[in-house]
Amino acid sequence: MLDCIVIGAGPGGLVCTKELLEQGVGEVVCLEQASDVGGVFANTYDSLVLTSSATISMFSDFWLGDGNQHRFWTKQEAVDYWRRYAQHFGVLERIRFNSKVVGVVPQEDEGWQVELASGETLSSRRIALAIGNNSIPKYPAWKELLTEVEYSHSQEYRNADRFAGKNVLVVGGGESGSDVALEASRVANKCWVSLRDTTGWV
Repeated sequence: MLDCIVIGAGPGGLVCTKELLEQGVGEVVCLEQASDVGGVFANTYDSLVLTSSATISMFSDFWLGDGNQHRFWTKQEAVDYWRRYAQHFGVLERIRFNSKVVGVVPQEDEGWQVELASGETLSSRRIALAIGNNSIPKYPAWKELLTEVEYSHSQEYRNADRFAGKNVLVVGGGESGSDVALEASRVANKCWVSLRDTTGWV
């Protein structure tokens, strides 16, 4: 039986695994459904740039030095940094990639049983969830009414090519929505943005 399974190898999962190892927790495994570290950041649109500077994005125990802190990383720069972090602290060798968790079941005697999409099961005394808030797309309730309209979630978005010459409505003005709206407006026939309210816009 493992001592702890960390689910997710995004930034939070990497730090969690590193801290568990440093605290002497014995057998630790980190399960990641993708083929690389980075969580949702690793599988986003081509032009993504973090909205927090490198100063805030770097971990205090893995500082890259002066001169880099006032930049805003691209997604690839962020993923590269997290991979280097994982290598430096021996976390990378504890990660099992392409291991999608489909179930976590408490055991009567002790610990948890973790079920993978492959059919494999693992047992662990403890579970640490590092799955983030954005791994599952959220749609508005009225999505079901869109029977004759092509729609997609920003999680599926890579670039604006599919919007060329079309009329596009972007629902939501968060970080992803704002980026998608900007890129779509450059190639679409028309592009509108629908917001719940205007708070926070400059």
